[in-house]
Amino acid sequence: NLMNVAMQNICVRSIYYLLSEWTSLAVTLVTTIRKFLSLLLSIILFNNTFTTQHWASTVLVFSGSALFSGLIRLPKEDQLEAWWRGVRGCEERVAKEKVVAKLPC
Repeated sequence: NLMNVAMQNICVRSIYYLLSEWTSLAVTLVTTIRKFLSLLLSIILFNNTFTTQHWASTVLVFSGSALFSGLIRLPKEDQLEAWWRGVRGCEERVAKEKVVAKLPC
């Protein structure tokens, strides 16, 4: 089909343009979003099911992309260590004073 070939040509040219202008992460995110939208369109048009496994996979893919791109920042190791020392200190105070209720740590 001539229309299919023309559309594929436009898609390939668009990807090459994106690769020349943007980072590989941005291109990957754009193509992932495009595939997700194609999946949603398939679900809507052909009454395919979208299970909780599909949603979980979607969350994992987009969360991974957000983490890798820096949109979501994880705490630095020294911040985690400081937090953990605070938790351990609180546990030790509770154990030492043998208090059943939680202490404000």
